[in-house]
Amino acid sequence: MPAVGGCRLAKGRRLLRAGYEQRQEGPEGEMAEGRSRKGDMRNRRKGLFLAGILLFVAILACSAVSRHLPEASPLGLLLAALLAAVSVPAVGRLLCRSRSGSQESEEALRESNELFSLFMRHSPVYTFIKEVTATESRVIQASANYTEMLGPAGRDMIGKTMAELFPPEFAARITADDWDVVTSGKVLRLDEDLHGRNYTTIKFPIVQGRRTLLAGYTIDITDRKQAEEALRQSEARLLEANARLQQAHERFLTVLNGIDAYIHVTDTRNHVILFGNNAAKKLFGEDIEGRKCYQVLRQDSQPCRFCKIPGLLASRGEKVTVATWESYNPMTDSWFLNSERIIDWPEAPSALLTIGTDITGLKQAEEEKQLLAEKLHQAQKMEAIGVLASSIAHDLNNILTGIVSYPDLLLARLDPDDPMRPALETIRTAGSKAAKIVQGLLTLSRRGMQVDEPVDLLRLIDEYLQSPECQELQRRHPLVSIIPPAERCQLVISGSPVHLANVLMNLMINAAEAMPEGGIITIGLDRVELAEPLPGFTGWRPGPYARLTVGDTGIGIAKADRERIFEPFFSLKTQGISGTGLGLAVVWSTIADHHGHIEVASEESRGTSFALYLPLAAESGNVAPEPAGQPVAMGRGETVLVVDDDASQRQIASEILTHLGYQVAVAASGEEAVRSLHDRPVDLVVLDMLMPPGIDGLETYNRIRAIRPDQKAIIVSGFSQSERVSEAQRQGVSHYLQKPYSLEKISEAVRAALAG
Repeated sequence: MPAVGGCRLAKGRRLLRAGYEQRQEGPEGEMAEGRSRKGDMRNRRKGLFLAGILLFVAILACSAVSRHLPEASPLGLLLAALLAAVSVPAVGRLLCRSRSGSQESEEALRESNELFSLFMRHSPVYTFIKEVTATESRVIQASANYTEMLGPAGRDMIGKTMAELFPPEFAARITADDWDVVTSGKVLRLDEDLHGRNYTTIKFPIVQGRRTLLAGYTIDITDRKQAEEALRQSEARLLEANARLQQAHERFLTVLNGIDAYIHVTDTRNHVILFGNNAAKKLFGEDIEGRKCYQVLRQDSQPCRFCKIPGLLASRGEKVTVATWESYNPMTDSWFLNSERIIDWPEAPSALLTIGTDITGLKQAEEEKQLLAEKLHQAQKMEAIGVLASSIAHDLNNILTGIVSYPDLLLARLDPDDPMRPALETIRTAGSKAAKIVQGLLTLSRRGMQVDEPVDLLRLIDEYLQSPECQELQRRHPLVSIIPPAERCQLVISGSPVHLANVLMNLMINAAEAMPEGGIITIGLDRVELAEPLPGFTGWRPGPYARLTVGDTGIGIAKADRERIFEPFFSLKTQGISGTGLGLAVVWSTIADHHGHIEVASEESRGTSFALYLPLAAESGNVAPEPAGQPVAMGRGETVLVVDDDASQRQIASEILTHLGYQVAVAASGEEAVRSLHDRPVDLVVLDMLMPPGIDGLETYNRIRAIRPDQKAIIVSGFSQSERVSEAQRQGVSHYLQKPYSLEKISEAVRAALAG
């Protein structure tokens, strides 16, 4: 390859010399008799090609220079004009001389191609010509200096595609760009980085018969980029220095104008104020200069007992000493942080410079900070316990599914007088109670309340007072009387009726257990306007609130225990759900989820009152009526696919649905469910939400919809409703069912989903 290049280069030099000699001796040659016409025409065509190369170089040079000069630069315009002046007339003259026979034209064309190839191989910039299709871009001409850019791969790049020269992703991008240029006919300019260098590439199409060609050149702009970056950094440093200077200037102005502090200078000999800034005059009067500092600042008749002048004068000369101290000024009812030092002053041998900053707000903030620190500590404890509660609640709910569901299934198969029924009912009741405790754990972990619907608090109270839970409470505490709300006002909030009912039940249990000798529980409900925040109400917003109160006449709460009553697992009682230490912790988490606040008032031996403040709904809306009890909904042979990673959960759901009259298939993962539905459609899919380590219920449902867009589905989970569950419902899942589920609940959910 080097030998061939050398021959071509030598031949090119001969052609250049021939063209030069022809230009110098043209007039004499034309008059000389004996010169052959054929040699004359050959030299003219050589000159023609040289002029063409000159024009091509002019175009490249103009493009390269214009890239580095400002738009409409006089230097760029002048260079373009000079190159055009040199190249275009030469082309014109040689075109006039080139009209001869076809044989000479072919010879000239061949030599021109050789010379053009030499130019391409030895171009000072990176030049190339490619043959481009929609799928590949192949190099057919390229300058030899590509070895600088590509290394050894650049030596034999002619004939290779982009995929053979570059990494796949980079090669695909180049091929796509090349095809876009030749198909659109537009010139493409782009900046690229390769092997730590910066390049600018210009690509443009060439029409040659039916061939799809693309030509272009690449310029190494690394040095320019580095210079630009150095300039940018220099400008950034300059801006930073200017910013610091401006900041210092602003600080100086702040001191002089006394925006944040009062400043005064006092004569150390007689305590006379020599200078006071605007802030000092605003605080203590416009006429402070010339008066005694202790008269102006303290309204005293003699120097202050805490005056720092003697001590500062005694230490002067040893080092620069600054005295910093806090003081309360009764004249302004404010706290100040004072900084004082001895300075030189034109009007006195020595003077005291005093800078006083009002720290009244900081003093108040310190108190608030202490309160917030205590609340943060409490919140961190709640969060840590919540994480623990959340991690075990899911597993407990899965375990409880069998305890809650199988008794329903067995009871449905037994005769009414079967002796096994009482035992099964006891198991079912115990499982339901355990499920409520787990629900409390989920609420404690702040993952238990995602429902947002209208809740009529008056109806919620009435329903609790008529519930079996309230009847059981009165049975266990016969000496306790319950007084319902005196005002029958309908107050509607947005939230979860299940969680709010649990709050009321916990407060009622706590109140009853606080009165072992009997007493009265009073329930109150009224509307209040909170124009200002209540103490400790961090999420307060002005507006109307519903206030629900539960008060008792019991033993009260000791002052030492009041700050801990909302801590998880802290309990002063031994009975009921509060004996788990979760009752009031669940109350606190639920009210916080509803953007509310709790006020506790307690007096030992007199009783305790809990006041819950809940923001009223902007629009009351229609509160859905409680559904009337209905028989278990049976299936009609519809096909149901149960998807759950837990084998026992699949078995429980399969047996229940089979008992209800459905044809059941199972899948152990979301991926298996998707594969199954490719070949066999079903009427309904029952999806578990969490199925590690594979895809979850939402992702499974999305993949199923890709193959069966109208597929009906419900979601089940050991967690309470989460954002992923809500997203699945927005995507088309009709129902969410929380584990453990009873026979009645799953039958209603499946029947409703199939009917939807």
